[in-house]
Parts: sequence; structure tokens; C-alpha cells
Amino acid sequence: MKKTVKFMATLMAVVMLTSLVPLTALAADPLNKSVNTVTDTQYYNVNLNNGSHGDYISFEYTGVNKDGTMLVEANTPITITMSDGNGYSSSAQTSNYPLGWHYGTNSTDYCLSTDNVFTMSDGTYNFEVSGFGSEQNANNTYAQSGQSMKTTFTLNSGLPAGTYTFNVSYKFEMKKWSFFTDWQSKYATTQTDTITIISKSYTDAMGGSIRVGSNSGLRFGFETKEDADTIDEYGFLYLYGETDTLTPETEGVKKLKAENFITHEEGTEDEYTTFNLVFTNVPKSGFDTNITACSYVVIDGVTHYSQPVTRNFRGVAEEVLADEDVDPATKEAIREMLNQ
Repeated sequence: MKKTVKFMATLMAVVMLTSLVPLTALAADPLNKSVNTVTDTQYYNVNLNNGSHGDYISFEYTGVNKDGTMLVEANTPITITMSDGNGYSSSAQTSNYPLGWHYGTNSTDYCLSTDNVFTMSDGTYNFEVSGFGSEQNANNTYAQSGQSMKTTFTLNSGLPAGTYTFNVSYKFEMKKWSFFTDWQSKYATTQTDTITIISKSYTDAMGGSIRVGSNSGLRFGFETKEDADTIDEYGFLYLYGETDTLTPETEGVKKLKAENFITHEEGTEDEYTTFNLVFTNVPKSGFDTNITACSYVVIDGVTHYSQPVTRNFRGVAEEVLADEDVDPATKEAIREMLNQ
């Protein structure tokens, strides 16, 4: 009898000790990673898988070339999507992975999850994140047909012309639910991908100048470094007033095709073309009138715009007066015009 009691006490102690170790604390197994192995996409892509078990996550960076680069127009909004195509698939895969993901059976007992907020940053510019991974501990995508884990990165300001290297950081977990463990992470991986964004400006504003005398004028100078043989049209948008945004849809905007342009260093690597928007016969009453203008070039049917710039006659005149390299006679003529 004493042996039986002793055995039962020992058994209870073992059970109690065992119950102190939560099953959810067990470490998740890692996922394997490969790049540009997904079979049904033309974009830079990533596959995460657990080998012979047949579970996987495959996504593309929509718009990003397979070499990890993306060409964008300077100062225009940028959107990149981590897309898993049609989302969950009920078919396991151990090779030839398509876009999408698979984990477990078609039920709400399996899901993709993350406890990290996804980020895309170069240390200076930070993309906004929406969709899967946009909030910490608030992302569960269940293993059911049509369930997707798309993440969208947006930089509304765009980027100035230049080359930028962005790191995309993210974490995926494959979780299973049971009555005894609640949600338990079976597989997990934290990764960083690198995307190089090349921001290109097709046409840019140069300096402004004025004409003094009886036919006073205000000039907006623009240039493009694109091959002149590829440009179908040069032109301008402008309006009277000040604005940070100038498009064909902007209220009060006017469009003018440039008839005169000069190509410099033609046929060389340094080739560029200049073209000017000139306002003539500016009256004294118009010296303080702001004008906002930008240039455009049409290449292969696509119109590319420069950043808008705002100037007025008096403002440019004062810049000339402050320039030490301008001769005294020119400055005196400007002073006389401004003081008339």
C-alpha cells in the first residue's frame, strides 16, 4: 500500500512539473529561403518553405525587376506590393513553387501570422505600410481559399533624382490552433530583402531670367538630358498663381507646346536640350504676379513632367541685383525699371 501511495505521489509530481512548461513556448522551426525561384512571375520574388513537408510562402515585389532594381520617375508617388497572387492554395509543394502559400488543411485551424510590423526604409525615406504586417500582433490570414497576405508599401512624396537602397524587413509565422495550445507557431522566419530604386528626372527646371527695357519679360528655363531623337514633343504647363502641384487637371492651368529648342553636345554622352517659356510685355502692375510653370517631354507616347517652379518678375530682378557677377549697368537698368 505504501508503494502505491508513493508511486501516485511521484506520478502527480511529474505531471505537475510537466504542466509548468507551456507547449506554446516550444521554438518554431525555421523556413528555407530562395530568391527568384517562383515559377509564375516576371518580378523579383521570394520563396519561403519547410522542405519536404510541402508548406510554403511565395510572393513577388510587383514592379521590381528580378535583379532587385526599380526605375521610377523623380518626385512621383511610388507603390510596391508584396503580392502572393491568388493567396492560399490547398496543394502542398516541394518544388516549382507558384505565387501563393500553403500551410495545413483548408480550415481556420491553420494561419499565417506575424508579430512584427513590416518596414521599408533606407534610413532617410520610410514607406507607409498597409495590409498584412501593417500592425503588430494584428495579422492572421487563415488557410482557406482566396485568403491573401498582400502588403503594400507607399511613398507618396516620391524620391528626388538619384539611386537609393531600401531594406524591406518582415517576419512570417505558420501557426496551428488546438484546444490544448491555442495558437502555436510551428514555423517562423525573419528576413530582410534589398531593393534598389533608381529615381530618374526626364526634364528639369533651370534658372529664371528677366528682360529689361521697353519689352520687359520673364523667362523660365528648362532642360532634358534625354536623347533628342527619342523625344516626340516638348512643352510647358503654367498658371498664374502659386501651387506645389501642376498637372493638366489643375484648375486654371494652360498648356503650351514648345516650338523652339536647342540640342547641345548632340551625339555625345553629354547631350542635353534646352527650351524656354517666356512671358513678354510684363507691365509694372504685373511685377509681383506669381507664375508657376513646369516643362514636359513626350517619349514613346508617355508624358514626363518636371517639378513646378514659381517665379515673379520682381523676385528674379532682386536675385539679379544680389548677384556680384552682374555688371553695374545692368543693375542700374533694373533699378530704374523697378522704381518707375
